[in-house]
Amino acid sequence: MTDNLNGIKEINNVASSPEVEVTLGVDMMSVAENSGKEIKYTFTRKNNTELREVRADASNSTSVDTSKDLIVNFSIAGKAQLDKDYKLDGAEMDGSKYTVTIPADATTAEVTITPIADSEIESDEAVKLTLETGKDYSIDRNLQQFEVSEAVFLKNSLVDDKAVMAVITNDDPMLDAPWAKQFGSNGYGYEYLAVDDEGNTYVTGDFTGAVTIGNQTITSKGGKDIFVAKFDKDGNVQWAQEYGGTNFDNADNITVDDSGNTFVVGTFSKQTTLGDKTLAVTGDGYGSDAFVTKIDSTGKVDWAKRLNGTERTVVYGIEADAQGNSYITGDFGGQITLDNINLGGESGDIFVAKFDTDGGVSWAKEFGNNDFSSQAEDIVVDKEGNAYLFMTEGNEGNDNIVVSKLNKTDGSEGWKQTFGDSNNWVVAEGIAIDDKDNIFIAGEFEETVTFGATPDAPTLEGGENGDVFVAKLDSSDKGKVLWATDFDSQNKDEDYVQIGGIAVDKMSNTYVTGYYDNGSMSVGDFMLYDEGGEGGEGENAFIAKLDDKGKVKWAQNIGGKNYEEITDIAVKDNKIYLAGEFYEEATFGEKSLKASNFDDTFLVKLAKEKPEISLKADSTTITEGDSKQITYTFTRKGDFTQELTVKFSVTGTATFNQDFTLTGEEKFDGKSGEVKFEAGKETATVTLNITDDSDAEEDETLALELAMGSGYMISATEAKTSITIAKDEKDIVIVSGSDDDDTEFTLASNSKQTFKFKSKFKSGKSSIKFSFKSKSVAEFKEIAIVTVDDDEGTIDGLSTGDEGYIEAALNRSKSIFSLLGNIPQGFGDIDIEKVLEFSSETSFRFLSVKGGTLQGVKQGKVNKSQVTVSSTDFLQVSESEKNSFDLDFEGVKIKMKFDAKAKKAIGSGLQEKIEVLDLRSDELSGKQKVKCTVNREAAYNNFVGFYQVIDEDGGIDTNGDGTVDVLVGDAGYAQAAVQNRIASIDLSVENQSTAEFTGEFTAGAIIVPFLMVNGNPEAFEEIFFPFIEANSDGVDHVMMLGENTFGFEDLTGGGDGDYNDFIVKVDFTSVDLTSVST
Repeated sequence: MTDNLNGIKEINNVASSPEVEVTLGVDMMSVAENSGKEIKYTFTRKNNTELREVRADASNSTSVDTSKDLIVNFSIAGKAQLDKDYKLDGAEMDGSKYTVTIPADATTAEVTITPIADSEIESDEAVKLTLETGKDYSIDRNLQQFEVSEAVFLKNSLVDDKAVMAVITNDDPMLDAPWAKQFGSNGYGYEYLAVDDEGNTYVTGDFTGAVTIGNQTITSKGGKDIFVAKFDKDGNVQWAQEYGGTNFDNADNITVDDSGNTFVVGTFSKQTTLGDKTLAVTGDGYGSDAFVTKIDSTGKVDWAKRLNGTERTVVYGIEADAQGNSYITGDFGGQITLDNINLGGESGDIFVAKFDTDGGVSWAKEFGNNDFSSQAEDIVVDKEGNAYLFMTEGNEGNDNIVVSKLNKTDGSEGWKQTFGDSNNWVVAEGIAIDDKDNIFIAGEFEETVTFGATPDAPTLEGGENGDVFVAKLDSSDKGKVLWATDFDSQNKDEDYVQIGGIAVDKMSNTYVTGYYDNGSMSVGDFMLYDEGGEGGEGENAFIAKLDDKGKVKWAQNIGGKNYEEITDIAVKDNKIYLAGEFYEEATFGEKSLKASNFDDTFLVKLAKEKPEISLKADSTTITEGDSKQITYTFTRKGDFTQELTVKFSVTGTATFNQDFTLTGEEKFDGKSGEVKFEAGKETATVTLNITDDSDAEEDETLALELAMGSGYMISATEAKTSITIAKDEKDIVIVSGSDDDDTEFTLASNSKQTFKFKSKFKSGKSSIKFSFKSKSVAEFKEIAIVTVDDDEGTIDGLSTGDEGYIEAALNRSKSIFSLLGNIPQGFGDIDIEKVLEFSSETSFRFLSVKGGTLQGVKQGKVNKSQVTVSSTDFLQVSESEKNSFDLDFEGVKIKMKFDAKAKKAIGSGLQEKIEVLDLRSDELSGKQKVKCTVNREAAYNNFVGFYQVIDEDGGIDTNGDGTVDVLVGDAGYAQAAVQNRIASIDLSVENQSTAEFTGEFTAGAIIVPFLMVNGNPEAFEEIFFPFIEANSDGVDHVMMLGENTFGFEDLTGGGDGDYNDFIVKVDFTSVDLTSVST
């Protein structure tokens, strides 16, 4: 009953529909951005056929009422943007709503989309028009819909029966062909190529009859022979050779070493001749065998060897290392014998062998799992000579792909990565390696493939007929997959994509070639379409470029509308080299090749025509304070008709906006910038302006260098200019003045390496007060002052860089304070200062210890390489306020203020040498009240206490007779320290908290802090002292962060060395003085 009611309801809905329905169509699925073509969407009104059937209209009239205008509503969606990517004509717009009018006496109206060409490199962009409802029409329910997701168009996707989509394809610069060659003969075979560092190209392939290569014609001896040819960088033939016998010979791969020697592998039947070397099949084999041969740079065969296979033997991959050794891989059945090494297994085994420069076998190894479907694909070699094997490993129909790293010495397996999913096939096709030894692989798969066993391992989804994958592996991390991506055919379950080859350039960009069958294919955000249309041959060759992160930069069809297949690819110096075969005709840029027979093979060099940019400066030196400027001239050779933006970088010791500025640039952030060439201009200029400042500094350097960018190439000889900004030859007074006591002082320098303090004071010494401007750095550091003998920083006759200079500097160093890499909660509110006294005419420089302490370096616990002394590379000084200047030393910001009245804090007299409170001053007597501020950033429940010693070496008097009873390093030192602790001050606090404690110290003593780890005086795991010899691990665990401010490290062995686990700042709140100086 319900079904009947629903049917009646549907009939009533149709019966009440308007008599007119509207359909929407489009004249083409895609149009190139720069093609000058338009996309036309057609809106058509017609009779509502469903309504006529419901009404049983007997008129049988097919005409539609066109007596008046019909306004149709529609919406636009997709990645393409109106007025940015395209223009819209034939429609009215009101906000996000659009209308088109089908005029009276007409059944159709058109809306035109005209792409806007621009200079951007961008992905394909879709424009989807969707019919919206209107009161005077209904929407056709039988429309075929196309849905858009990014640039991928999905065929036969039915959602709301009212949308049509077209794609504006990207206009990336098409590849031009400086030269293209074809090789026609009575038969054909695959081709393989290699390119050397000079741009010479080596190619090998099969042929029958005669083949002409350049002006040389060579003829086969029998059924099929092999040719090898060398072309220079301009495509001129240097030599061409024929190899083979009277039967069948096949070339299977080629490579070239750094000396221009060529290595070729292949197979032959019965007997073959390679130059003056003849190889013959022996034994009871299949009548064929595989060979490897070395050909010198002139085309002469150096050596040739057969693999002595007893059954089917094929070599698929070969690579040469920097020393001229060669590595081969392939499949074999039965056994093969390589010199005196025998390999033998069931049909389907895989082998890898290394040959020395003379053709001797260094080692040979067997791989695979004895499955007939196992197949070696290719091999590459890293800078060290280690090999990487890429193969398909059979597994009873559930194949996997395998990448293995093989040791250069013996071929042993360093690591192995296996990828694949159960019940799905996956096939290895190509492997490449970049200058950083990253591995790139490509192949095909069906349904799904997972790259790795970790939870975050990438999984790709394909179709029943398969898609292709590209992945990047980190060879230094046991082949960990860094990224993986796939290319999708339009219809995953019917069409297929095939990989032809993979290559990588010096920037770790990946180039992938292959072909797809019919329809279209999405490559990242790009869409490729069958160029042959209905008359095409079905297989479309393509090439795509991916950056080092796996993002597709561009993708293009290549070769034309007929059948083409790419069999090999190489990339060198921004040029792409392809080998393959084509049917009837192929087009590469403006070069067209026509097959002399049914089909031919080809070799082509591709390059995008880009202008070459060079850089010059009109001077290499300039003096600070000079009004002269330096002009950088950027020049482009080649096409200069278009506007062009070129990138550059700036390095050196000079600082932007402090030492120099630039004018004429498009943008600049201090390190990198851009300059723009105007359309029609061959040059662009940037001006360097020098800033005259009062800083003490050495000569500074500035280097401006061209950087890689889109749309241009960089000159190989004129890409970088370096200049020197000479210092003023005078001492620069950094700060001078007088304080409230009329003490006059100056601080001057002529190098910013050392400083000289001069003062005229009434009595005693004059002081500099140091305070933090930044309390935290990336890594713990201790900062110190080092007194030196002259302006050059000499110490006892030793100059900077001399052996022993660091030790001499450490002996003269006085710690200012230390900076934490991780500030505990609440510590940032604590003021940290340090006062140092100087005599007039004192010269000094600064010193830092990164990740350690002065004491640790002196005792050999911290490496001297962690010590840095001040120089123009690491120090910036500038005046801030009256009698003050700011110091920036390796990122540490400190304020220095001259103050003759400033005195060292009570108790800080020894703190430039050891972390203690020295209360032996004659001015102190009795009890001294103190406030201790405590901060904790540690998991351990630590405890800090204090004990007394009677000398600077840490000796303890246990019986009160005034003499040392226990020395630092004695077995009972820790027990004596705890027994003599000052009981009124016990410090502990919750983690990530702050607390204050009060207590008293007795004048006349040296007070020493100690740290009890995870405990208290009754029970603790470990105890640490400022005296390294007293610590069980012999490591520094206490650090002066500032005057009377102690930082502790609680882990044995120095832990993370951050000295922030427990911090104690001691303030004397009530001082009992025996006398006060006036």
